[in-house]
Amino acid sequence: MFVKDVMNPNVETIAEALPLGQIANVISKSKFNSFPVLNSQKQLIGILSFNDYSEAIFDENLKDLVVARDLASTDLVTVSMEDNLWTALEKISAKDFAVLPVVSAQDHNKLEGVISRRDIIGAYNKAVLKKSLFK
Repeated sequence: MFVKDVMNPNVETIAEALPLGQIANVISKSKFNSFPVLNSQKQLIGILSFNDYSEAIFDENLKDLVVARDLASTDLVTVSMEDNLWTALEKISAKDFAVLPVVSAQDHNKLEGVISRRDIIGAYNKAVLKKSLFK
């Protein structure tokens, strides 16, 4: 099974220039806690996770001074749509990431979606169930 088969192509992203005060609004309305960060050309430049913003978000003095680019992790771990799920699981488990950005194999800055551990485990469980039903 491949990443493209189970990834989520509908991604909530954050613009790199979004101020911390507005990031708080996005986070409060989202079911996610990690967000790919895109530059003005819609290229992936980082990921903003709960660990990145959890302390800063409560500091009123920073809400207009700090932007997403300042907080985002730029040492990205990604997978491509053509990677298999085992590769994705190894990468997501290595550092206990919530999600991994899925990028184009031809352009590692082009975001195609995200994949979570839940997506991977869910696909595995479906495959096992299907295999056991059709023995």
